[in-house]
Amino acid sequence: MAWWRWIGLIAALLVAMSIAQTGAGHFLLQKAGLEASTSYTALSFTNPQALPTQLQAKDATLNMEFTIYNASSVQRTYHWFIVVTPNRDSRRRVAGTVNVPAGAEKVIDDELTTACTGGRLHASISLTQPAESIDFWTNCLPLKKRNT
Repeated sequence: MAWWRWIGLIAALLVAMSIAQTGAGHFLLQKAGLEASTSYTALSFTNPQALPTQLQAKDATLNMEFTIYNASSVQRTYHWFIVVTPNRDSRRRVAGTVNVPAGAEKVIDDELTTACTGGRLHASISLTQPAESIDFWTNCLPLKKRNT
């Protein structure tokens, strides 16, 4: 008869484990302090295929469109900034603040003009809290000289 108790205990554990894998089960475990919440921020280029691989202009325009995704259960305020480094001359060019609701994303679309006359250009987008960043490099083609 003792083995029936073990079978009952194992069956009860299997049912409890099955319930814990559902959305309601995760919620109950979080409320009980038995499971860590999954809270994170995702920073990404909205259309990475559109990032320029080369620029040829004294005053090149960069479209810096990026997405901030808030995967938490509360609204968060994000402070972001863009740094452009043509030929090792780093400058903070644009900065801003955006509120992102819980479980939502915001797209920031900013254009900036920079000198790109040879060498390489590095552009990065960063968040201050949490410390996240994304970046890309592009080649700056030399300006063609006119024959006069």
